Order: sequence, then C-alpha cells, then structure tokens
Amino acid sequence: MEEALWTRRGKDGSPIAYVVRDQLIPTASANDPATDYPSIDDELVNRTPITCTETFKSDSMLVLTYLRGCLGGTLMWVRVKHMKRSTKNDRLV
Repeated sequence: MEEALWTRRGKDGSPIAYVVRDQLIPTASANDPATDYPSIDDELVNRTPITCTETFKSDSMLVLTYLRGCLGGTLMWVRVKHMKRSTKNDRLV
C-alpha cells in the first residue's frame, strides 16, 4: 500500500507517502544534500514537513480515504479507525 501512496500527490504536489514515513522531523538540508536522493519524489517524501499544518491535515485525509477504499469492511479497517482516534498529532502510524 505504501507504494501506491508514492503515486498520489498531496495538496502541495508531494507524494502523500511522506505522511506515513518513520522519521517525524527531516534531517536538516545542510546535512542531507539533494544528491543523496535518486529522484525528486524521494527527496520530497523525506523532506516534506510532518506538522499540524493545513497541508499535512489535508494530505492525511487523502491517506485515510485511500486506506478506507482498500481496507473498508475488513478487520484491518477497524485497526486503522482505532489508531486514528488514539493519535494526538493526526498521524496514522
């Protein structure tokens, strides 16, 4: 499923895979040169801020909508809904 998030664009044009990445705070660009990334999308996913901005909230809803379409009606969807209720920073993971 994560691969599919790389193909969907968020509000600012970044692949919405950034919403589910492990690293909450990206490495400072001074310590993380653009040449370390094989593509612009890789760089966007790794550097797009995960904060409680309107863009992040909008992109999180896109992820949730995608997951609902894939998992709705399954036991996994029950788990996703529970995680959504229990998070404090709007992250699904």
